[in-house]
Amino acid sequence: MARERPPRGVGSDRAEVAPDGTLLLECSIGKGWQARVPGSQTRSEHPGTAVEWKGQVYEVLAIEPLRVTAVRYRLTLWESGHAIRRIERYDAATEDARRSERVGVRVDHSKRWLAILFSPLLGHVPGAAQKAMERDFGAPAAAMTTVSAFIVLVPGVLGLLSWLVGAFGGPPFVPAPFDNPVVAGYLTLESALRLHSAFLMGEPMGSLVGYLLYAAFSPLRWRASSPQQLAPGEAPPADRVLQDRFTLVEPLLSLLAPEDQQALELKFGFDSLRWGRLSV
Repeated sequence: MARERPPRGVGSDRAEVAPDGTLLLECSIGKGWQARVPGSQTRSEHPGTAVEWKGQVYEVLAIEPLRVTAVRYRLTLWESGHAIRRIERYDAATEDARRSERVGVRVDHSKRWLAILFSPLLGHVPGAAQKAMERDFGAPAAAMTTVSAFIVLVPGVLGLLSWLVGAFGGPPFVPAPFDNPVVAGYLTLESALRLHSAFLMGEPMGSLVGYLLYAAFSPLRWRASSPQQLAPGEAPPADRVLQDRFTLVEPLLSLLAPEDQQALELKFGFDSLRWGRLSV
C-alpha cells in the first residue's frame, strides 16, 4: 500500500505504516471488525471487513490481540475485484456512537444483574412492570416471579403443616403469623398461581402486596422520572393514574363480563385469554 504517512487515528487510536506497506491501527478496545479468511481447497477466500477511513476504503487483513481488550488491526486498500457487502465507517462520529453504545451495554448489564440479585423483591411488582424491565435491560421476568413466589410458598406450606400439627395437639413449629391457617393458605394459593403463570405460561405475575406497593409509589416514581413536567404537589396526569390502576387490578379483570374485557383489550391491551386461563 503506497502511503508514506498514515491517516490520524480517532481519539486514542494509533495508526502507523508497517514495513510491508500495510496500515496498522492499534485500538484500546476492539471494534468488532472481522479479518480476511484465506481460501483453501474446500472454501473460497472471504475478504475482511470493509472500513471507510478518510475517503479511502480499506480491508481488514488480520487482527492481533494485544493487552486485555486492546487489538491491532492490519489494513490494506480494498481490492476492486471484491464486492463490498457491508462497510464500516471509521470517523469521530462513529467512534462516539460506539463509545455510547458500550456505556449503554455496561449500564444495561449492571441493571440486569441488580434485577437478578433483587429478584426476591422485584418479582412481586406487577407483571407488566417486570416485562418492562425485561424489555429495557434484559431482566428475566418469569424467573424473577418464580424466585419470589417460591420464597413465599415455602413458609406458606410450612404454615399449613404447622397448623395441621397443632390441630392434632402438637406444638406449632413456625412463628406467627405463618401458623395462622388463613395467612398460610393465602400465601400458598397466591404463590401457586404465580408459579403456574411463570412456569406453564411463561408470564410474570406480581403479588397482591407488590401491586399495592407499586400503586402507592407510582406517583412518586412518575415525579422522579419527569421532574420537569410535574410541579411540586401536582398530581400525575389522569391517563397515567388510570394506567396504574389497570396494572394494579389486571389479574382480577378476567372475572368481568366478556364485553367489558373486550373494551379493556382495546384501551389497555388486556389479554383476556391469558388471564382467563389463569383464573380457571
